Amino acid sequence: MRRWLIKRLASGDVQLFVLNNTDNTADELSPIAHHADEFNFGYGGSGPATLALTILCSYFREKATAAKLYGGELRAWPLHQDFKWSFCAGSRAHIESFEITEKEVEQWLIKQEPSPLLQSAQITERR
Repeated sequence: MRRWLIKRLASGDVQLFVLNNTDNTADELSPIAHHADEFNFGYGGSGPATLALTILCSYFREKATAAKLYGGELRAWPLHQDFKWSFCAGSRAHIESFEITEKEVEQWLIKQEPSPLLQSAQITERR
């Protein structure tokens, strides 16, 4: 089971790690620079959108290239703004770190309106 650790440093910078419980590894993730070139959380801006997009790409194990991003090929793309409001914005403004579990992402995805990319991803994964 994976989880994502989001941590605000004393400098104000935000780091994102994906933690894997299976093999006890932790990898730092770099921002997928579409909205902003750095992560942030606690408000509804570009830093939280970048955080949301990066977490979802990691969840789906998608390598985000410019061609895939702008060509509409990423499953994460149509979901990331709603994910931002659910997990990265608002109520997290005054905390230093938090985690999002794979189970939380899965439960959130189940509640979303089906998008064609998400439906095709679920069909592909079930095969």
